Amino acid sequence: NPSCEIYSEYKKIEYGKKTIDLPELTAKKETKLIFNSPDELRKHMIETINDYVFGLRKAKRKRRIKPLLVKAPAGSGKTVTTFDWVSNSGLRCVWIGSQLSLFENIPPEHRAKWRQIRGRQPDQIKDGIKIAGNCYKADMAAFLRDRNLNVHKHLCEPCEHYKKCDYYRQFDDSVSHWFVQQPMFLFKVKKNVKDFDVVIFDEDIMAQFKNEFKIKLKDFKDVLLWIDENYD
Repeated sequence: NPSCEIYSEYKKIEYGKKTIDLPELTAKKETKLIFNSPDELRKHMIETINDYVFGLRKAKRKRRIKPLLVKAPAGSGKTVTTFDWVSNSGLRCVWIGSQLSLFENIPPEHRAKWRQIRGRQPDQIKDGIKIAGNCYKADMAAFLRDRNLNVHKHLCEPCEHYKKCDYYRQFDDSVSHWFVQQPMFLFKVKKNVKDFDVVIFDEDIMAQFKNEFKIKLKDFKDVLLWIDENYD
């Protein structure tokens, strides 16, 4: 306790230096925002995003830009409000979502401005309607991907349809906003970030950096055969 005279004298003798009284730290008060309706909350979100993004562009800041976290209760309209904002902003956006099905959250009036960037997919039947695939060898691509093998190197480069299939042609779109699933962003689209004005992460992406490996007992026993227990 710096206010204790005996303790202060002890410190001087013991360490040969004067003690100083540190100022008391006061907790910074947080401003609580109260909104009377969802519309008020959404209006505030739009104003905050506008001030942040256009403020940075006006200042022409290109480095050390801190991300803006849009945080609001579930169901308050964060996603739809942000889709509305970016679709009308005049800025090009890449949206990174946890699931491709969230593409349906884009308001119908804006959906034509967005492109859903899909992984290698075969032809599919959904609700009796055929959805054309974008890869001639999608099953083999899935086989390689499950084994953490480079699909581009082992399958796409030798393929006779390389760069001509719909999977690769989708990346030539330099006009639309892109809606991308998190793994696709990490392994393919992140190099295209420079082509966009705004990058939006919908939900936490950190879980995508974790790999889970399942080892069977037989695999473990096979590895043990190669271990020399007498090795020092």
